[in-house]
Amino acid sequence: MDEYKVALAKISSASKLETKKKEPYVQGNLSTIDGPSVTFKIWNDNRPLDFLKGFEEGCKYFKIQYQEDSFNNTSYFTIKSFLKMTTDEVNNSFLKKSLEKQKNLLDRLDKIIETNLSEKGKGFIKEYSSSNKEIWDRFLLEYAAKGMHDASPVGLLNHTVKMLEVLELSMKQHDYYGLNEDGKDLIFLGLLLHDIGKVKEYNEGTPTQLSKVTHRGLGIEITVLNKELYLKYYPEDFYYETIAIINQHHGIFEEKPHSIFSYYVHLVDMFDTHTTALYENITKNKDADTIRVIDRDIPVLYKNKVYFENEK
Repeated sequence: MDEYKVALAKISSASKLETKKKEPYVQGNLSTIDGPSVTFKIWNDNRPLDFLKGFEEGCKYFKIQYQEDSFNNTSYFTIKSFLKMTTDEVNNSFLKKSLEKQKNLLDRLDKIIETNLSEKGKGFIKEYSSSNKEIWDRFLLEYAAKGMHDASPVGLLNHTVKMLEVLELSMKQHDYYGLNEDGKDLIFLGLLLHDIGKVKEYNEGTPTQLSKVTHRGLGIEITVLNKELYLKYYPEDFYYETIAIINQHHGIFEEKPHSIFSYYVHLVDMFDTHTTALYENITKNKDADTIRVIDRDIPVLYKNKVYFENEK
């Protein structure tokens, strides 16, 4: 008899598909309290359409009974049964965990701001966060992606703080590239806000109707609406450099960088995205012999399990 595990799950996406025999099933992405995003499937004999109906009606939190399976060396959860979580259960589990994670990240962010920004830069981010309160509050809780990296509550803040810490280390190693105060403010503030458009691209990890614009376009829109604030603190070119960072931080995958600052943020962004994706794939594919990665020219990486800790 198969052994099933029990977990609390936050569903970020779910859609109806069909097997080769035309039987309906549901596939999507979920995250548990302590785990990264993982694909799940609910087959026809386990009420997939009831689950999908609940998700489409707004229920994103479920108690699940599941089994870990794999196909083509990619792991996924097969959900056998599910039960909607109550508001109290959500508040005492996911929300509590998210707020604890958020507090830790904000402490790390404060240290970076205090150490690396000028007094002018500190004044700018304080006014930016207060005058864009709804956007800033969403920034502190939103997912960084639908399913690729940091696809969990507070994931966007986590991705950003990790990037800032890598930037800080690199800056110290290279004598801050000879930047003056405005230059340092530009690279740190630009990186801090490079993904701000994701607060409109996603709603708790689910793409919104605005996702067709992409977070780069939406981030530029937010920046344009704050032009007067930028010009209050910095010269006009600072404002346009920030737009370049937001528009070009995906590098060769989208618009190529045309600025030293947008290129630098691109390098740091790719480093964190790739290393985080590698960590998440290793974590959720513990028994696999190969790991898929997001580099376009590397299909898989081979993994010898003797070098990794056994599942606890």
